[in-house]
Amino acid sequence: PIESFDIASAERINQSLKKNADATNILNKVREIEAAQKKEFATRLDHLMKVPEQFKGDPAKGKVMFATCLLCHRVGDQGFDIAPALDGSAKREREALLTAILNPDAAVEGGYQTYRVTKKDDATLEGRLMKDDNAGITLAFMGGATVFIPTAEIASKGFVGGRSFMPKGLIDAYSDQEVADLLSFIQTLK
Repeated sequence: PIESFDIASAERINQSLKKNADATNILNKVREIEAAQKKEFATRLDHLMKVPEQFKGDPAKGKVMFATCLLCHRVGDQGFDIAPALDGSAKREREALLTAILNPDAAVEGGYQTYRVTKKDDATLEGRLMKDDNAGITLAFMGGATVFIPTAEIASKGFVGGRSFMPKGLIDAYSDQEVADLLSFIQTLK
């Protein structure tokens, strides 16, 4: 399916198969999908940028929603060290903060990309790379769980380029009031 391709893979196919109608068609369709996604993202971001002016946020309610963030992020002595610490998030520009929440892949920080291990039994694990040595690989997952995969069981391993460990869509189901509440709590993270 066309959704299996990202822009980089579609461009490589088109480059390898010059003058191939199918390769050109794949590239064009992927470009259309990417353009539609960018437009949808820009519309959503524009809307959410205005939410704090339209709704008075309640930091206490936002703190409850923020607990999900602590399944990977750390603030002070709370949470996990699986994703970047969020101390000082009050100083971040709203657009950068919302971009990171809405589209984590657009703001992925080095070392926090998704790491994929394919085992010799064809099982695939994706998480945050915590350790890679001669004995094997340790991956971490949301909530702090870790798994060790011995070297003898590994068929392939590597970062999944440009893909954040943070899932997309975490606030997609939030109402505007809930977004205002969450953002008002984040403003307390000095």
